[in-house]
Amino acid sequence: MKTLFHEDYVAIDNEGNPVEPLDIIMHYESIVEEYNNYLKNEGYKFVRMTELSKDLQKKYLDYLNPKPTIVEKLQSLIDNNHLSYSSLDEDSDDYCSDPYDIVREAIHLLKKR
Repeated sequence: MKTLFHEDYVAIDNEGNPVEPLDIIMHYESIVEEYNNYLKNEGYKFVRMTELSKDLQKKYLDYLNPKPTIVEKLQSLIDNNHLSYSSLDEDSDDYCSDPYDIVREAIHLLKKR
């Protein structure tokens, strides 16, 4: 018995009827290839992400996985109880008279991660 596969496609019209004979079933790669032939005149094509140059793959990965800003890192340290708001409160026993102390502490904790 033959089965249908998620990766296979057929062309249908607006009413849901096949526009080609039933023996014309295209794998998604064939569709991309056919579409790319059409796009040659437009000056671009579709490619697999894994076929991109390593540099371009890195650009996409960096975009998709942005590095947190220093403010986000500090907030994460505070949220995880690694850095206390009391360091900023003058009435606290842990108060840092030098505002850079808390930054130094944060950098130290970030380096330990």
